[in-house]
Amino acid sequence: MLIENFLEKSRYNIKVNANLFFVRKNNKVTLPKNITTDLAYLIGLIQGDGHLKTNERRIGLTMKDKGMISYVCKILEEHFSYSPTIYKKIDKKMLWEIVINSLVIFEFLRINFDLPIGKKKGKQHLSNLIKNDKENLMAWLAGFVDSDGHITNYKSLEIVQSSKEILEELANILLKHYNASYRLKYNKANDGYYLYFNKNNFLKFSDKLSKFMQNNDKLAKMGPTGIEPVASALYSPKTSQS
Repeated sequence: MLIENFLEKSRYNIKVNANLFFVRKNNKVTLPKNITTDLAYLIGLIQGDGHLKTNERRIGLTMKDKGMISYVCKILEEHFSYSPTIYKKIDKKMLWEIVINSLVIFEFLRINFDLPIGKKKGKQHLSNLIKNDKENLMAWLAGFVDSDGHITNYKSLEIVQSSKEILEELANILLKHYNASYRLKYNKANDGYYLYFNKNNFLKFSDKLSKFMQNNDKLAKMGPTGIEPVASALYSPKTSQS
């Protein structure tokens, strides 16, 4: 379903050879036939701190947690047979950028998950592929929280985003499925929106969320959940500085 939808709607001449998809012969990748929780997690990361660059047709993800870097590389290898480029950002301490420089992956994710190119404010929405399945939703939310979320010392959840629409969608789904009440308000300091679940409401879905999260610092703040902390630095990619 995902592949057929992508090939039908792509603006580019995508070539297919066996199970490999490409525009240029030196940049061939495989594509997943169906959504998985790993893929949903990746979309959550992209809709959080990621970006689809307008002119370069590539995807960038910024993070500092080594376990998350390892996990993203694993997802890309298993789902797309692709190894990203990883840059250490010399202007900011301990931050790394993962670059997915594949037009096929760019188009595949953009089309199937309705990802906006360029600025995301006012353009982000939850894909039906994600919001209509509870497991995919929690995996997506884990990526979203790992990137844009904050676990407070009081074990509440805060998410700050420029796109009000996606926060409203998320909040209403969590209210419907888990009876988790929330507060959503405009944050003038960063010209964005702030979604807040207090401890009691966060506990209504935190155990389902934690099994997909990869950020060890945030998992530690959530306290005992029965979930083992993820191992960091399982993957040791070659890196470049920029």
